[in-house]
Amino acid sequence: MGLAIGGFHRSGTSSVTQHLAQSGLNPGTNLIGANEYNRYGHFEDWPPVTFHDEVLAAAGLDWASVTYNDIPLVERDREFIRGYCAEREANAPVWGFKDPRVCQFLGHWMDVVPSLKALIVYRSPAECSWSLYRRSVREVVQGTDRNQTSARFLTEPDHALALWVTHNEKLLEVARRFPERTIVVGHASFAAGRNLASEVRDRLGLDLEPADVADTFDAKAVTRAVAPLPVMNWELASAAGDIWDEFESLDTAGKGNFGHAAAQFSDDPTGLILTNALLTLQIGETRKLVDREFNHNKEKAAIKVARKLKRWPFSLFFSRSDKYRSLIDEILK
Repeated sequence: MGLAIGGFHRSGTSSVTQHLAQSGLNPGTNLIGANEYNRYGHFEDWPPVTFHDEVLAAAGLDWASVTYNDIPLVERDREFIRGYCAEREANAPVWGFKDPRVCQFLGHWMDVVPSLKALIVYRSPAECSWSLYRRSVREVVQGTDRNQTSARFLTEPDHALALWVTHNEKLLEVARRFPERTIVVGHASFAAGRNLASEVRDRLGLDLEPADVADTFDAKAVTRAVAPLPVMNWELASAAGDIWDEFESLDTAGKGNFGHAAAQFSDDPTGLILTNALLTLQIGETRKLVDREFNHNKEKAAIKVARKLKRWPFSLFFSRSDKYRSLIDEILK
């Protein structure tokens, strides 16, 4: 009995998979480890992650690309899906895999393997977007932005929300096509104590021994209180609201803690509100960088940080913000 766990990036699928793993689900044998963004681990098996990255690359895309189109598979891709599921089935009585990239491909997986079940996790578009913005700012500040992916979130208007919409539209399509093989759950209800292992056992037939959510979920590891998300393109906000409402209509727990998703947004036709919010995040992350560097070698750190602040994207804010110029003055002193 296999379970595919799908949810947009930063939707809490790691915590959900951790709970299911504690309840007897085998999430894979070659898992991505923990980092500062997922302190307990990602619970993602490398083979599906690598497979999805390769299919995206073949289409000229990556995990952060906005596309409303279906991404086609070739026969070699379908062979991978069949082989991966057969191997997992042979080695574990109750198994699953989790990867946010599967949002783009879950329908293909369900078509190729008729016995596969799906758990779809949705989370507030504002929460997901702010989480992506915070991570992107941190990577840009720390100089770890691979392939300028994080820079896209900071320079392309509404990029995080557009990704949320496109990924979750495709998950909704799966829920509509395969209602008997799919459970839709809001992460907010899981964080409030909803035992998903019990639902997966009772509704999808996986042989799990449900663990107590309080023993497997650290609420402090998930940010909840967020400001409204500034949005330039209000059509995206409306689309997100419609998706949110349909998710809640499919979720047996009913409405979550957020009401209609449109309430999570604020109108930002010029983009200046979001720009200022990202500037504030960058100043905070830069202060952390300065503190860390100064703990090692104060003189070298001052030179290193000053050079970094003269380059993009810092140079942009240096020219526009008194706060940023003041910060630089502090560092150079």
